[in-house]
Amino acid sequence: MDPFDRFSARVDGTRRRAHDLQRRSRAAAADEPLMDEALETLQSSLEELRVSEEELRVQTEELASSRMLLEAERERYRELFDLAPDPYLVTDARGVVSEANHAAATLLGVPADALCGRPLAVFVPAGERAAFREGVA
Repeated sequence: MDPFDRFSARVDGTRRRAHDLQRRSRAAAADEPLMDEALETLQSSLEELRVSEEELRVQTEELASSRMLLEAERERYRELFDLAPDPYLVTDARGVVSEANHAAATLLGVPADALCGRPLAVFVPAGERAAFREGVA
């Protein structure tokens, strides 16, 4: 049973007990308006809680659906990136590779996962690194 179902079952159980208590209270002490008023307030609050729970359930289902769609879209773009015929590298501001596609790995002669976390400059021939770092290359 998922958390929403457990919560909903508890709210429903509490509503039934409050309704039963209200019914018995009316039968036992018709001259106790304070108790009856408190139980009516409790019933009203429980109904509001049930409505809020249902709204939350709908929102959660919508979020789960949106997440699935976004994940499928992300996977589609990941495949486009990985299978692109041109080499692509994603680096941070320091030039450290965070992502590389298959074409980039092939061009540099290393597995794509071996590129990640390494500075792009290590793949530039030693004699050209200074120019590369200056942005002239």
